[in-house]
Amino acid sequence: MNSLGLIPLVIALAAPAASAQTPPADQSSHGAYAAGLTAWRKGQTNEAIALLSKVPEDDPNFLRAMMDLGVHLLAEGIRQPERGLPFVERAYRKAPNDLEVVHALIRCQLLARTNLGSPVAPRPLPKTMRDEFKFFTSAPKFADASRKVRGDRLLADLDFLELILANVYSYADRRGTDWRGALDAFRASIGDGLPIDTFILRLRRFLTLFGDPHTAVRTTYRGGIPKGRAPFMPVPDGHRVLALKPDRSAFLDPECRYIAAIDGVAISEWLNVAGFDVPRASPQFAWRATIDALDRIDYLRTELSLPLTNTTAFTLVSADTSKTNLLFLAVTNAPAAPRVETSEESARRTRELDPGIGYLRIANMAADTRSLAQLDEAMAQFRKTRGLIIDVRGNGGGSQDTVKTILPYFLSPGAPMRIINVAAYRLPVKLPQQCTEGYLGLFDRGLYPVTSTNWAEAQRKQITTFLDGFMPDWKLPADKFSAWHVMAISPGTNPKAYPYTNAVVVLTDAGCFSATDNFLGALKGQPNVTLLGMTSGGGRGRMTGYTLPNTGLALTFCQMASFRANGDLFDGRGVAPDVVLEPKPEDHLANGGDSVLEAALKRLRGPK
Repeated sequence: MNSLGLIPLVIALAAPAASAQTPPADQSSHGAYAAGLTAWRKGQTNEAIALLSKVPEDDPNFLRAMMDLGVHLLAEGIRQPERGLPFVERAYRKAPNDLEVVHALIRCQLLARTNLGSPVAPRPLPKTMRDEFKFFTSAPKFADASRKVRGDRLLADLDFLELILANVYSYADRRGTDWRGALDAFRASIGDGLPIDTFILRLRRFLTLFGDPHTAVRTTYRGGIPKGRAPFMPVPDGHRVLALKPDRSAFLDPECRYIAAIDGVAISEWLNVAGFDVPRASPQFAWRATIDALDRIDYLRTELSLPLTNTTAFTLVSADTSKTNLLFLAVTNAPAAPRVETSEESARRTRELDPGIGYLRIANMAADTRSLAQLDEAMAQFRKTRGLIIDVRGNGGGSQDTVKTILPYFLSPGAPMRIINVAAYRLPVKLPQQCTEGYLGLFDRGLYPVTSTNWAEAQRKQITTFLDGFMPDWKLPADKFSAWHVMAISPGTNPKAYPYTNAVVVLTDAGCFSATDNFLGALKGQPNVTLLGMTSGGGRGRMTGYTLPNTGLALTFCQMASFRANGDLFDGRGVAPDVVLEPKPEDHLANGGDSVLEAALKRLRGPK
């Protein structure tokens, strides 16, 4: 039997909370609140509890005092959520529609395991291991010398994990995966304990079952994973894999560009084991991520029961398979160093490519003032161009500020709001009432329910009419989610925007993800806008962080279900281009050209 009793937990359901050792900064120079924070900062816990509990309801710091005391100090600091709950409930009674207070109540109730929407009960563990779960229950195949953690402590961590999956995680049941059966198989595989890296590896592979790339273990391995890498860059080209030099200066072999085998084992088998660690997300995301993992040579060798030698043999073939080359590369322990383009570099690439055709490169969805100002500066520069290319290829996401800045340029003056995103928040507990301000408005997500004061009356009517006809392609589990929230953008969202009415081509690929998925979904279907390239990765999440109580492993999970305005779920699908165009092999070289960009230019130049 597993153990699902009350155990001390550490969790953050909204923003990362201050710890008991680091109280929040003073917000007042006098009164019980300031004195309580001072005592807390000095380590005088009992004194801090006594002082903070005396902050009166008419004090402007009352809500903050109750949340700090109930959640940060009692529930998370000294791990006594039952003691903290009455204080958070006092704040909730006073301000039931304050988003921070509502999230504090949810967090504290979850920690106290009370009022849960989906209580968790113990189950007998399986006596035999199902084959479908052996890719994680029998992993790894290398000798793990990292420190061993007792079995009872690991089981307690998995009990906590089940609590989160059952009550918090928005996509737990989306794919119909028997995750409880998988988790029980995980429990049964623990025995009297596991090395910490083995536990991390199994946990990561278990989480791939949900097909959610946002969900992850954020804690790194402690040293037990084989580190040997081969100095090459694998790149997808249709259903085959190109082999480039690490600096992308050339192919490993100019004539034989494709990998047929490594160490005498077919590339298909390498891809199979590399896929063990990849979320079962959209096909395009999974394919790209699987190929990215191929350079972890020694780690994958252990999965294939191959010897760890100082060199690795690549069997390379030509495009028509008429030529073959056997190439040996030295294995190195140097970590992979992916190149991330900065906002400043993107700004330098932004220019007019042809007279009258602008090129706006957006490599990441930054939120800083300078990056957003650069977008407005670029659009001002392109005001009189006859066409515009927006290149977001490889943009893995970030904030929603970019779409709020750019989309207004493509909206007609005086037009109604464009609803671009519809989402619902996964509610872990049974609240007395729905929060009229919603649950997704923190951290500038831009998602609000129709009842929010964020909307004017005319906007509220537009949203109500829209939601009456909204048909999501995944029906949310009953009684587990909030009311719908929407993200809508109007021409006035960016006061600097002007109506750009000429042709726009947006370049996209499978490396576009998260906030970039939303960006693409917002622009798709706009007049004169064409998406060109490959389908985006598919993912749009409101992430929440957690820490397992015994191992201290940091995890993140998505706590909202997110859809495009047409009802398509972002996760597992992505945004399809209007014109499908795959890059040519030479496009992946540093100086090999860019056939996709050339196609966009040709489209905007028009007939000669």
